[in-house]
Amino acid sequence: MFIPSGTRLEGAPFQRLKTLEQNTRLGSGYKIALKDLDIRGAGDLFGTKQSGAVSSVGFHMYNKILKDALDEERGIKKNVSIPIISSAFDSGLPEDYVSLVEDRLYYYQSLAMADSIEKMSAIESGLRDRFGLPPPEASFLLEISKMRVLFTNTSLKKLSLFKNTIVLTVVSFFPFMSFGDFNSALLTLFKITEKNLSFKTNKNKNISISISGTDVGYSSIKKISNLLESLFLK
Repeated sequence: MFIPSGTRLEGAPFQRLKTLEQNTRLGSGYKIALKDLDIRGAGDLFGTKQSGAVSSVGFHMYNKILKDALDEERGIKKNVSIPIISSAFDSGLPEDYVSLVEDRLYYYQSLAMADSIEKMSAIESGLRDRFGLPPPEASFLLEISKMRVLFTNTSLKKLSLFKNTIVLTVVSFFPFMSFGDFNSALLTLFKITEKNLSFKTNKNKNISISISGTDVGYSSIKKISNLLESLFLK
């Protein structure tokens, strides 16, 4: 190996070359691997100090991604239908609320992986304990994350939130027995008239329902969640 003239190696590169110099005998590969692991750091199994791909996504999320990929290769199909939720409103953990990017990433990952309301509540409690009362953007994120869990494996497949308009995409009118019952429930729950509703069948035969004249925003997201819960989980 050659090092350019006038170049001085320090730190990890120097240690790696020194390791190669000291381990030239047959069977030294294991010692070299151990030394390399020591130089770059193995990370903490359940902590925030991680290496490689684990560093970018976190240990638990990394394992979940790996497991999902392995299940897909093995042909194991999960019968889980998670609704897609989109919004025209800003949602997230602002820097002036959670200053460290590592903390924000941790909570985003925790919310993405949570599969029960109990876990969601624990995450919210942890945020409040560490950082205080969530600002509107954070509260909005927490609420739509709860909705994702609540409406998993229901007839709701997509929820789009706009100013004064909600768009629901459903595969059926369940838990109602008929379109008429579903339509009546919408009118009653949202306190609207027929002119505020429009229905459209998509190419994949899902049904999109546009509900206009409804207050949608930071202050009303909790109310909307309760109304949809009454609609799909009655």
